[in-house]
Amino acid sequence: MDAPDIGTGTTITFVTSAFSAWIRDITQLYSATRGEVDISHMGTTGGREFIPTDLYDGGHLNFEILFDPDDNPPITGAKETVQIDLPSGSQIQFSIFMVEFTPAVPFEDLMMATCSFKVSGDVTHVPAGSAGSSGAGGSAFEI
Repeated sequence: MDAPDIGTGTTITFVTSAFSAWIRDITQLYSATRGEVDISHMGTTGGREFIPTDLYDGGHLNFEILFDPDDNPPITGAKETVQIDLPSGSQIQFSIFMVEFTPAVPFEDLMMATCSFKVSGDVTHVPAGSAGSSGAGGSAFEI
C-alpha cells in the first residue's frame, strides 16, 4: 500500500454529456453496499445466520461545485460513463445518472451547488500504471 495522498488534482470526466464544473469537494466517491439474506429458521440456535446477496449497490457520487448559472447540469440526461482520475494516477470508472442538483446563492460568499449521481452497474478500479492509466504495473479490477 502506498502512502496516503491528498485529493487535490482529482478530475471527473463525463464521457457522454461533457458536463464540466469547478469541483470544490467530492463528498462521496461511491458507497458499495451488499445486502444480506436472513436464513435463520425455527431450529436456529444462538445467533441468526445470514448469506450475502449476489449483487451490490454502488451508492452515489456526490460532490460540490462552484455554481455557474450559465451551466446546464445533466439532471434530465441519460446514464453515462464517468472516469475519475486520482492524483496517484489511479482511475475509477462507472456509470451514473444525475438524481439531484441543488444550487445555493449565499450573501457575500461563493455560489455553490451540490450534485448527486446514482452509480449504476460495476465500479472498476484501474491502479496507477495499468492500461488506461499512467506509469507501470497493476491491472484493472471491479469491486
